[in-house]
Amino acid sequence: GSDLGKSLQGNYYRGDGLFTFVHLLSFFLVTYLLVTTEILRRIIFCISLSSLGLSFMALGSFLIHHGPPSEFFGNSRFLATYLVITLPCFFLWKPKLAWLGLLIQCGTILTTASLGGILGIALALSGYFVWFLKKRLDLYIILILGMVMVTIACFFLIDPRQQKSFEGRGRIFTKGYYAFMQRPITGWGMANFDHAFEAVNWPVKTETDIYVDKAHSTLVEVAVTTGVFGLMAYIFFIGALLKKAFKSKSSEDIAIAMLFILVFIMSQTNILSISSELYFWFAAAVLLI
Repeated sequence: GSDLGKSLQGNYYRGDGLFTFVHLLSFFLVTYLLVTTEILRRIIFCISLSSLGLSFMALGSFLIHHGPPSEFFGNSRFLATYLVITLPCFFLWKPKLAWLGLLIQCGTILTTASLGGILGIALALSGYFVWFLKKRLDLYIILILGMVMVTIACFFLIDPRQQKSFEGRGRIFTKGYYAFMQRPITGWGMANFDHAFEAVNWPVKTETDIYVDKAHSTLVEVAVTTGVFGLMAYIFFIGALLKKAFKSKSSEDIAIAMLFILVFIMSQTNILSISSELYFWFAAAVLLI
């Protein structure tokens, strides 16, 4: 890639290089080899309890500081993503307790002022009614695809030249596209999206530009950093996991399948924290067991 050292160690602010990727793969392998149904049930319960505790702390911060709780994960939107993807873990609780937990956690997500968080709440709750309660699965699939298409359309149809911020998603995605076209085969190298972003002048050339180290969309990130072959491998991997997800039967498997779908969708709207990344690989391993 453009910077071998950065590809290995990752960006200074993220630590998202190959070293971290190898650790995530190791975590994936350990989960795949050791997790049983009984262990999975306990893990899901622990996840729901820990996220509920985090929700209480974040609500306390919101009431004290009268603003989005940003001290958790260093960013309130990271907090929103984390809380969204753990919502399905409450679905295994008894109905009254489940709704109480969901009410508290959804309320906490709303305090983060994250639009992606609101989208995640809608997806999680619709999944509970349509999928977990054994209603019509095809409606949930259509709902997911519809929301994803609307979200993507909103990002791409907004003209970045009319946005006040040069850090708008439309500008990042557009510069990412042009950077991908410069190196479609090899890509720019893992954790080198910042070099790709700097290499493109759009919509106008600027003397001093903002610093963008992540694409805010996993698909765009993978395409720019690993090239077309990396993108094809990623899409194949996600497709295989989604196929397994929609075949889930037990309550535990359905909860993990919904968690995986939420992580994937949320990763197209924002940067994932390392905690959310761990849930992605955990869910992927469970789906393949």
